[in-house]
Amino acid sequence: MGVCALDEHDLCIACRRSGIEIAEWGVMTNEQRRDVIKKIERRYQGEIC
Repeated sequence: MGVCALDEHDLCIACRRSGIEIAEWGVMTNEQRRDVIKKIERRYQGEIC
């Protein structure tokens, strides 16, 4: 998509990253990115984390 839009939980409605995760994505290590991706998978299942 290329453009994130945050919902009332500060999560992107498309990629499900938080505002902080979006801002820090470019400086995260691969391990940190993998951790974020695991959180995103839980968010798609309905968890807010």
